[in-house]
Amino acid sequence: MQAELKHIQSNDHHCWDDFLATLPPEPWDYSGWFSVEIGPDDGCDAGETFQVLVVTPVALSDFKPMRGDFRFVIVESFAPEGITSALRQHIAACSGESWEDIREKLRKSMWWERESIVHH
Repeated sequence: MQAELKHIQSNDHHCWDDFLATLPPEPWDYSGWFSVEIGPDDGCDAGETFQVLVVTPVALSDFKPMRGDFRFVIVESFAPEGITSALRQHIAACSGESWEDIREKLRKSMWWERESIVHH
């Protein structure tokens, strides 16, 4: 089983078109949070929601002082095509015997919608 990106939304914009209209002036030095819906690549639209920080290598240095459980996906440029492509590739690389296996792999780089109720 493999994971598939079903939907993406910038957390800072009302819709994707708003995100496209307000691209950063320095796309090589930027970061932003996105809500992504991810599910099995089984042809269904249903999935689970994850929060992911998308960050360029230059902007990553701003986060170095952070401690603890730091999760992110790196893009070379903070451009819509690059963000979508990087997320699709990152997500498609997650496979497993079950959806639970895939979810655990995704949780290494993203925050799952039910993260606060998961008990280890």
